[in-house]
Amino acid sequence: MSSTYLEKEMDAEMQELEGDEDMEDSDDDKDSGSDEDLEEEEEDPELLKKITGFEEEISANPYNYAAHLELVTLLRKTEDFEKLRAARKKFSEFYPLTGELWIEWVSDEQKIATSEEEKRMVEELFEKGVKD
Repeated sequence: MSSTYLEKEMDAEMQELEGDEDMEDSDDDKDSGSDEDLEEEEEDPELLKKITGFEEEISANPYNYAAHLELVTLLRKTEDFEKLRAARKKFSEFYPLTGELWIEWVSDEQKIATSEEEKRMVEELFEKGVKD
């Protein structure tokens, strides 16, 4: 009788494990589909229009602090890190950045830094922020 009970317990565990594996496989299928959907999604046209407007404003008047600040804020909502980095560099050329802006910049760069060179760049950015 105990062998039957043990066999039933083992069968139940095996079914549970097989069910978990099936769930993981189906999750993988869902994930790969959602990645494609994210890549195909376009940025919000209204957001892009605002970004373009602030870029034009900064080109016409690079000393417009509010335009720099708003451009950085809007670009943080996108996934265009290169454009965000360039906007921050330009902003820092014309104005000393606040502590909060430096922290956001370093934090964002840390998230995407993978190589040793990129990590060194984050350290240098941090040091620059401390001196600013």
